[in-house]
Amino acid sequence: MRREDRGIYRSPRRELLNSELEDHSNKIKELLRHDLNMLEEENAILKAKCKKVSELEERVEIVLRQNSDLLAENEKISKLLHQKKSEFEVLKNKHDATMAHRLGSTAEY
Repeated sequence: MRREDRGIYRSPRRELLNSELEDHSNKIKELLRHDLNMLEEENAILKAKCKKVSELEERVEIVLRQNSDLLAENEKISKLLHQKKSEFEVLKNKHDATMAHRLGSTAEY
């Protein structure tokens, strides 16, 4: 008997296997879609976190620059204060010497 004459014979077992195979294939596709959706959501969350980290890094840079500026300003003010204290001590010493001289001059009369 030739093959063309036989026609297509489908056994019930083969039909069952094909059906089970298709069911498993559909379940796998569904699981893969679910995994893909979860990965896309996780990716979106990670992108948002990266954006937030970038924004925070920019803010940190701004704060660090401001801190550096304030430290430099503080150093200038500290030097100026030290200079003014030195000037004050010189003037105080001159004043004390002048007062001592006047008191000494007054005591002589």
